Amino acid sequence: PKHYPRPFTNVVWGEWRNQGGDRDRCLDNMGASFGGEIGVSDCHQMGGSQYWRITEGKELRWNENCINTRGDSLIMVFCHGTKDYFIWTYDKEDMTLRDDQGRCVEHIEGTYQARLTRCDPSNSFQKWDVKPTI
Repeated sequence: PKHYPRPFTNVVWGEWRNQGGDRDRCLDNMGASFGGEIGVSDCHQMGGSQYWRITEGKELRWNENCINTRGDSLIMVFCHGTKDYFIWTYDKEDMTLRDDQGRCVEHIEGTYQARLTRCDPSNSFQKWDVKPTI
């Protein structure tokens, strides 16, 4: 396109199901708007608020919003391509979602919160199984 850059291609996308506890909690936008926190909720397998993607530009996106951090919280921001938000990677081998500082996204047991914490390979609450959805 002449005036707008093409969006990044998706690398990983779908429902992000946490592997801790009963394995029935998924990453969810929790109705957050700009600056609001995201978290986890009961998996519903309908996409929507639980459809996330990481792009080849290493953005963690929900629709046209990107995820940044405030302390250890995950917050919704507008994507604008200037890269002043965090860079995200998903390691398919150990099933971790990591920020550019090497911290892992963890579902805090017994809550609906997702937080960035020091990575612990034995912590199942830091493991996310991504199921592609249409």
